[in-house]
Amino acid sequence: MPNNLNNMPKIIDQNFYKTRPRPEVRIVSFKDKIYEVVRKIPAGQALTYKQVAALAGRPRAFRAVGNILNQNYDPDIPCHRVVKSDGTLGGYNRGEAQKIKKLRQEAMVLPAANQKCPVFASTVKAGFPSPAEDFIEERLDLNEKCIKHPAATFFVRVSGNSMIGAGIKSGDLLIVDRSIEPSNNKVVIAVINGDFTVKRVETINKKVFLMPENKSFKPIEITEDMDCKIWGVVTHVIHSV
Repeated sequence: MPNNLNNMPKIIDQNFYKTRPRPEVRIVSFKDKIYEVVRKIPAGQALTYKQVAALAGRPRAFRAVGNILNQNYDPDIPCHRVVKSDGTLGGYNRGEAQKIKKLRQEAMVLPAANQKCPVFASTVKAGFPSPAEDFIEERLDLNEKCIKHPAATFFVRVSGNSMIGAGIKSGDLLIVDRSIEPSNNKVVIAVINGDFTVKRVETINKKVFLMPENKSFKPIEITEDMDCKIWGVVTHVIHSV
């Protein structure tokens, strides 16, 4: 018994108080979290500084996001895809011209800064003319009127006449909202095998088609074998008269 008691402290020390290696804990900085969020933004899409801050775990730190991205020169972290909440471009350490160029290469052009124009209280007669009224009821901001989701809205120039029956002509400028869910009969921008096209979505006998508005063009059936993605929904068309 005495021998066992004498050995007890050594046994306890060996089995219970032995120093064990602690697991390595990697601390991820806010900067690394921001870079990881921005790295995952796909081409053709954008996030706002506030959205990046929220995804990185600090929703109120959107100004810090801008400062951190301004220090980044890694081409694998597409800082040009981060914009301001009001739809304007925001900063870019390679210059605004380069940011615009990159966005255009991805078929993305953001709206210009807000500018309000006068709106007359009277309507314009399409039949016989009526006396003009010389007062202005309000001032209209076309961004507010046509753009409901600035960070998700872009301009796309049309090439071709496959949608002329829908009033969309070659050279027209389309306002495209990427936040709207594409549904039956919506006019959409689709990407098929890497090429952009504007068509109307129609479901016929449980099959989905991209329908032209010109009899000279054939409908395109969307199948599982196709590399097809709906890029956004057309909300407005701008063209000269």
